[in-house]
Amino acid sequence: MPTKIVLFGPECTGKSTLAVALASHYQAPMVPEFLRTYSQDKWDRQSKAVTESDIEPLIMGQLTQERDALDQANQFVFCDTDILQLAVYFDYYYEAKWPTTLKSLCQQDSGTFYFLTAPDVPWVADDLRDRPLEREALFHIFEQALKIRDLTYMVLRGDEKARFAAATNYIDTHWPQ
Repeated sequence: MPTKIVLFGPECTGKSTLAVALASHYQAPMVPEFLRTYSQDKWDRQSKAVTESDIEPLIMGQLTQERDALDQANQFVFCDTDILQLAVYFDYYYEAKWPTTLKSLCQQDSGTFYFLTAPDVPWVADDLRDRPLEREALFHIFEQALKIRDLTYMVLRGDEKARFAAATNYIDTHWPQ
């Protein structure tokens, strides 16, 4: 079974850029952030934001993309976020109890490795990002989500080059090719 490596953390912390770079470096599949694609499509078509009612399609879309990538992978799959990220955002934005489906799925993901991205890179605005002043608080919420589930992770800090170097060093040390 390939190792699933997830880029995890607050918005605008370099997750997408690093996921693409790592997938290219290791010639492995990369799973894009389904929430971003789904939200952008909904925004473009209906000018509406994602709501609590969207959680089930978001879960299914993310899981489908991950399963497809795992079917293609040899050693690694790099995910620009995962369903645990959805769960953290769902709880943060809606202060609502996680759906049972999402809660149980997040408990099953213990074989995944996480790179937690720190909010020490510049904010870049777009039409979906909306919490520039809350990235530090969100970072701690994301880290707590990993800790309470006893999931393995490493915090990545610094610019794009520093993060890439730290990530590849960790991967090459823990999963020699």
